[in-house]
Amino acid sequence: MRPFGPDPSHSDCVLVVGVSRPKLAALFLSVMLLSLFLTFHILYDSAVYSIQAATAISENKIAILTNHIPNPPVINQPVVFPNRIHFPKTSRRLPQCLIIGVRKCGTRALLEMLYLHPRIQKAAGEVHFFDRDENYLRGLEWYRKKMPHSFRGQITIEKSPSYFVTPEVPERVRAMNASIKLLLIVREPVTRAISDYTQLRSHAATATLPQQQSLSSTSPLSSPPVY
Repeated sequence: MRPFGPDPSHSDCVLVVGVSRPKLAALFLSVMLLSLFLTFHILYDSAVYSIQAATAISENKIAILTNHIPNPPVINQPVVFPNRIHFPKTSRRLPQCLIIGVRKCGTRALLEMLYLHPRIQKAAGEVHFFDRDENYLRGLEWYRKKMPHSFRGQITIEKSPSYFVTPEVPERVRAMNASIKLLLIVREPVTRAISDYTQLRSHAATATLPQQQSLSSTSPLSSPPVY
C-alpha cells in the first residue's frame, strides 16, 4: 500500500492485491466451493427429514380425529422413520445379487457387513420369492416392491438361505437375470448341522408351547375344585 498523488500527506491510499501463487489460490477456492456444497447438502437432508416427520405426525393426528384407524396410536408416541431417507432420484430395483445360503453359515452376518458399504442396499428380510410358489406367482413387480430404494449405481442384495436347497430356484433366478451374482457362504459341516438342529428344536418347542397351554387350560384336571 502506497500513497497516491503529489502530496503524500493528503492523498488517498491505493491497495494493490496480487496473486503470487495461482495454484494455491485455485486449491483454496476449490476447498471453499466443496465446503459450501457439503453445507447445502446437509441442510437439504435436514429439511427433507423435517418435512417427512411433520407429514407423518399430521397424518397420524388426522387419522385419529377422523377414526380412520381401528386402534389409534398414542399421539405422544415417537414416530419411527427409516434409517435412510428416500430421495426423489431413488427407485426400487430388482436385486443384482442374491445370498443363496447356506443355512446357519453366517448369511445374516455376511449381509450386514456388505451393507456397511455405501453402494450396497439390502432387502429388509428374507423375501422367499424364488422358493415359495405363492410368492413367485405374484410376479416380478411384487418382488421389486419388496426391494429397498436405491440410487443408480448402487447394488441391491436379497438373502434367503433356502434358495440353495430348493430345486426350482436356479431356473427361476436365471429367467429373471441370467447374469445375476450369487453369494454362497459355507461352514464346517458338523458345527453347521448342530446349529441347524438346535434352531429347529427351539422353533418346534416354541410352536408347541401355546398348544400345550391351551390344552391344559381346557383340561378338567386343571380346573379349580368346586366346594
